[in-house]
Amino acid sequence: MTTFITLCVAGYLLWTAAYLLYERHERRKRQRESEETLPRKVADAEDILGKSTFSLCHSTPQVPEKTETVKPEVEADTFATESERYPKVVSADELDALFAEGGLEPVEGQDEPMEYRDTEAGEPPIDEDEMLEGHAPKAAGLRFEDMGLAVRVAMDDRTATEAERQQAGRALAELKGTPMFDQLTAGDAERERRIASLIELHLADYRRIRQPEPPAESIVPGDFSIDDIV
Repeated sequence: MTTFITLCVAGYLLWTAAYLLYERHERRKRQRESEETLPRKVADAEDILGKSTFSLCHSTPQVPEKTETVKPEVEADTFATESERYPKVVSADELDALFAEGGLEPVEGQDEPMEYRDTEAGEPPIDEDEMLEGHAPKAAGLRFEDMGLAVRVAMDDRTATEAERQQAGRALAELKGTPMFDQLTAGDAERERRIASLIELHLADYRRIRQPEPPAESIVPGDFSIDDIV
């Protein structure tokens, strides 16, 4: 049995070797036939890439030519020439003559010349905005915190302290006559009465502070004699 298996394996190996040699021979044969049928042609590099058409030529230097420059035309001045020169400093006499009251000329459409109002020393300047029709007076010397406190106390003063009532009364007194004050007092009689009492509280305290103290009475001792001093 062992001899039979050995013979089978040896026969298989011989058959495999013969088959490989046969395939190798056939492959070389087919390669030779294909080379004879289609001979290999080596193409030229110029046929593949194409012939170059680049031409390297040297530029010819040009002779510089002299060009004439045209002088620009001077445009005429569009401004009028200065006919008269004025000094930079005006003398005091000329200023007095210019602003003298008798030398004022009436403006066009006005029959009488304008007059200047002399203000005395210490007199506050006139605010021209206050003289305009429909101008509302402005509250001065108030902060937003003061106005906020005044509005809060004017709405409800039950939780306000005495100092807050005094401060709210001062702010409301300064706001009196303004659109904000009119808006606070409009449409609510109780609020208007409360605002009036706060202002009165502030004015009473203001009058008390401003009221001059009575002079101290001088008491003359009973045994006082002018002869003791002289």
